[in-house]
Amino acid sequence: MPPSFRTRTNQRRIHLLRSLLCIAAAAFSSTHAAETSGPNILFIVVDDMHCVTGAYGDPVAVTPNLDRLAGRGLVFDRAYCQQAVCNPSRASFLTGLRPDTVGVDDLRKGFRETAPDGKNLVTLPQHFKNCGWFAQGIGKIFHNMGETQDRASWSVDEAFHRGTHADDTIYRNTPEALRTIDAGLRAPVTEAHDVPDTAYRDGQIARLAAAVLRDRAGHGQPFFLAVGFWRPHLPFVAPK
Repeated sequence: MPPSFRTRTNQRRIHLLRSLLCIAAAAFSSTHAAETSGPNILFIVVDDMHCVTGAYGDPVAVTPNLDRLAGRGLVFDRAYCQQAVCNPSRASFLTGLRPDTVGVDDLRKGFRETAPDGKNLVTLPQHFKNCGWFAQGIGKIFHNMGETQDRASWSVDEAFHRGTHADDTIYRNTPEALRTIDAGLRAPVTEAHDVPDTAYRDGQIARLAAAVLRDRAGHGQPFFLAVGFWRPHLPFVAPK
């Protein structure tokens, strides 16, 4: 099949999906007009998550919160990532285009520059923003390296979206003279210090997301809140 035909076919599919989303939002709005103009959406992304949870039948993993969430929702037994690394996969599911179509095949390319007509692509959060939702991104939604974020997708600036995974360690945030392990390391493979959740980026993301949920609940405008946790991507660190 010629690439141009595939591109046109993908674009028609995306336009259809956007139309259906707007229709669904309008239908919800008409039945809940007294409460709000549309459903509030909490979109959670977890980096390098695997199916090693109780909800997927793992006999060792202790994951009560994820299991409880799975029990209230729908668990997909045949779900696959678009690519084996962060940036191509995220660019794909946030634009609705395959990695080879969106043109992102490494950790630093931005889809606005590589995709056909990338400047005019409408991402998932951008679509909701265009339909009247307040859209906010907290944490790692798009990729964190280079110019791979997308300000056009959000109503306000992103937060906790830049940096490296290695920087989010007690080791890297301790003066070199006070480090108790090899100072030549970029970061330890694991950490388990007796510290609060907010000593790490994910705890700070969760705290900000909870505050935004409380704040936006009092507004008449529906919201699309995307929350991207950086773990369990290595290094494998968490409060004790």
